[in-house]
Amino acid sequence: MPGSGMNDGKAGQSPVPPPSAAGSAEFSLKEGMYVQPGQRLFSLQSLTTVWAILEFSPSNVRSLKVGQPVELRIESFAEPIRRKINYIEPLYGSGSKNLRARVYLSNPGGRLKPGALLTATVQAGSHSALWIPVSAALDLGRSKVVFVKTAGGFQSRKISTGHRSGLMLEVTAGLSPDDEIAENGQLLMDSESFVKAK
Repeated sequence: MPGSGMNDGKAGQSPVPPPSAAGSAEFSLKEGMYVQPGQRLFSLQSLTTVWAILEFSPSNVRSLKVGQPVELRIESFAEPIRRKINYIEPLYGSGSKNLRARVYLSNPGGRLKPGALLTATVQAGSHSALWIPVSAALDLGRSKVVFVKTAGGFQSRKISTGHRSGLMLEVTAGLSPDDEIAENGQLLMDSESFVKAK
């Protein structure tokens, strides 16, 4: 390797750390280091195919599936790239609360560079749902309730919830579109409400 500065391992020279010790260093060889026979110094990777790594918050995981269309906008590219999600990692990354998915991209000419920033828009489809203000749902720990307007005032009712989007909460069971609820459940909370919760 011309210009590498490697030698035959004479005394006083620094050894090359093994790949595991080098961690994520870009290049662990330095002038004056010596190597052992058979030691791996570095790995070469082809850039003919690269991955786009997308991160999703837990609230969006249920809407995510392999094969979904995705539009990628990558820095230094004028036009978006349209592909599909190829793989969803089964576990959350270490120290992360987000789930990751991969989109495989062919890279003729090496125009896509590892480490480039991108934004992605995933087409998750549409479905009808009942949404209420987050403030209307009172969290009791194992369940959530809302206060439904009745002839005599308000009565608490247990609900099941799904996604949250900003200040709105999806209701999956317990309410119908015809129900009228209090916009702020905290204001109506009292001991009697817990007894009447159905």
